Amino acid sequence: MKTRVEAYRDTLFGLTDEFTACSQKLEAKNSECYFSWDPFSGIDEDGRILKSFEKRDICKNYYGAKECLRLEIAKYCTVNAWRVFKKKSKEFGERIYGCDLRGVFVIPIRRNR
Repeated sequence: MKTRVEAYRDTLFGLTDEFTACSQKLEAKNSECYFSWDPFSGIDEDGRILKSFEKRDICKNYYGAKECLRLEIAKYCTVNAWRVFKKKSKEFGERIYGCDLRGVFVIPIRRNR
């Protein structure tokens, strides 16, 4: 089992290396959800976990309001890009904050318009 530091490192490297092309697309679209996503809101500038943070709020909105990251990544990139992103970021949220992210969808839901 990985330590929190290893999970932190692996997540950062995974998101940087495997998610670069998609992040460039999201940046080009000026994705408000992507730019506002902050998985480090419970961590101080020195990389230490804050003693007081609202775990419920961090976990509930881990992928943005109404899971907007899931929807935007699938829309502007691919479903596979979402899977890669989710796999790496999910481990970070679970290990660092203790979030239970099992309920997050693997494949984005298609909405009828």
